[in-house]
Amino acid sequence: MNLGSFAMILLVTHFALHGPLRVKVLGWICVSISVSVFAAPLSIVAQVIRTKSVQFMPFNLSFFLTLSAIMWFAYGLLLKDICIALPNVLGFTLGLVQMVLYAIYRNGDVKKQQVVTEVKEPVINIVVVNPLGSCEVFPIPVDANVDDVNKQLQAKKLGAEDQLQKNAECAV
Repeated sequence: MNLGSFAMILLVTHFALHGPLRVKVLGWICVSISVSVFAAPLSIVAQVIRTKSVQFMPFNLSFFLTLSAIMWFAYGLLLKDICIALPNVLGFTLGLVQMVLYAIYRNGDVKKQQVVTEVKEPVINIVVVNPLGSCEVFPIPVDANVDDVNKQLQAKKLGAEDQLQKNAECAV
């Protein structure tokens, strides 16, 4: 998709547009792409406000997004090019909003996840394959008596055979 979009922009601006109009159209295309890059973290901002946690929004990303927007804005002002300066005003604003949210919610109601340590007894899974294609898994404790395990498996096997006989009788 990205390659197709780039190819379409290249072909349209190269063959359909000429002169200063080409530069202006290409500049506004770049403005729209730049604004979409700056607007991408908005879903994260909504999640930070909803959960009151900055877990999903790294501060370094917000900081360098803002710093980059400031530098490009200054460059656009020096060149007096609105196509460079305009999207970076939005980038600076959105980056500043992200950093303010980070400052507000970094020590806020962060829901700490409790680590649940549960001692589980070791289990062996025994898989019984049915000749008709289905199979069953039986978890058996490691320290279980072998005779008990065999009895359980035989009971399951007999139950499966009874079911097969019933199915065969119904089919006839």
